Amino acid sequence: MKIGVQLYTVRDQMAQDLSGTLQRLAQAGLKHVELAGLSGKTTEEFGDALRSAGLSAVSAHVGLSEVRDRLEETASLYKGLGCKWLVVPWAPKEEFADGGERLGQELASIGKLVRELGMRLAYHNHDFEFVEFSGAPAFEVFWDSAARTLEAELDLYWCHHAGQDPVDWLGTLKGRVPLTHFKDGHAGVFHPVGQGDLDWDSIIPTAREAGVEWALIELDHSPKDPVECVIESYRFLVEKGLEG
Repeated sequence: MKIGVQLYTVRDQMAQDLSGTLQRLAQAGLKHVELAGLSGKTTEEFGDALRSAGLSAVSAHVGLSEVRDRLEETASLYKGLGCKWLVVPWAPKEEFADGGERLGQELASIGKLVRELGMRLAYHNHDFEFVEFSGAPAFEVFWDSAARTLEAELDLYWCHHAGQDPVDWLGTLKGRVPLTHFKDGHAGVFHPVGQGDLDWDSIIPTAREAGVEWALIELDHSPKDPVECVIESYRFLVEKGLEG
């Protein structure tokens, strides 16, 4: 299992100094990133900044409308930056009014097209997807409805925040959860990985068993310098035996 960072964590720093921020991450030992936009740069400028820092892009968060309405253009852009996955990071809550059944079916169909374009499609959760629907979490309905052309990027913190056990969900999604967000927090405040409430000694071996390929560090908001939070998270995960 390899370590990366979701660049949304350092969005403000990149907006001020893209190259300098990426260099700081690389100097700490990070080699892989997940994209969340291009910080106002062109594809060429952003790609040059990644290459200059020695970083490779694993995946990219893209809006639901981008895969619904501009799939070929979106896939071409991010495939050109080296990404293997497109990840839908959020869907409106009303998409889960039926437990997410129709959305799961739709995204799986789009996932088939994404594979034909040489990439893979994943869905990233927050907490609202776990609302009860007909006696089960809507998220269960969603995945039961989706063919395996759709994969999961399981956000472990949001799963925990929703009152669910991340270990259980890693087991449920075994074999179709190549990406995870390694995120931590306490009392509604995000913290570097290892400094919050999540049980990483249980999560990490279960993630390996579930076939997780990427542990992507993310803090939605940081209690201090976001780059330092990422570096502390990275060092913690290296100590736990993950690949830098």
